[in-house]
Amino acid sequence: MIPRQIDNPYKNLYRLLIVFVFALNIFGVMGLMSKNEFFAATIGITQIILFAAAVTLLIKGRKDAIFITSIIGSSESATQWTYDENKWEPSASNEFDRIKRHFGIVLLVFLAAGAILGQNSFKNLTLESGLELGALLGLCIYIPGYLYGRDQYKRSMTPPFSAIIHPSALYIHNILYRWRPVIRTLVDVSFSNESSSLIFSYRSLTMVGFSQRTLTIPVPKGQRSDAETIASDFSRSLQRI
Repeated sequence: MIPRQIDNPYKNLYRLLIVFVFALNIFGVMGLMSKNEFFAATIGITQIILFAAAVTLLIKGRKDAIFITSIIGSSESATQWTYDENKWEPSASNEFDRIKRHFGIVLLVFLAAGAILGQNSFKNLTLESGLELGALLGLCIYIPGYLYGRDQYKRSMTPPFSAIIHPSALYIHNILYRWRPVIRTLVDVSFSNESSSLIFSYRSLTMVGFSQRTLTIPVPKGQRSDAETIASDFSRSLQRI
């Protein structure tokens, strides 16, 4: 059974980010002691960015929790299905791998930028200190990103195994997908006879541009007629947009 009250899904992550902010004070002091003002200033800017990210996740998580609670059992939801077993392990694993790849690219970009700055003695940086700065900043982005992906994967693996289909969102296996202009736009909804599933196609804005993606929702036994109706209703709504 899906719980009626949902906690902030990002509470572990925003708490971790705040810990990161305070831990970076150590490196900021080291930069000041070595009289490398650029290094210290960069650490300070990173702290501001991470703190802003933590506050954003706190606010967004609260809003998401309120929204999820509002659609559980709502008459506006097209349907609410529960499953006896995990149907999303492969897709959840693929999503985790995608997140790790994207944040891994960010880490490599920071390393390369640090090396270039150090090689050109920018702000008295040496090659070694440039690489250290790039690695530190890159890890400050990669580690929270990795932990976000891992947290999302763990939530996908945790019962209850369920799917709520709402006109403005999908809540699948404890993960919320809200349709928003530009950020995540629903493109098409169809019913697959071959796999007996609903397929939601959407366009998502990522760190490397727009990406066409799909979400596949298995249809429980005896729910095929409802699934076909849902696909038809969504298709008509999308055609009117």
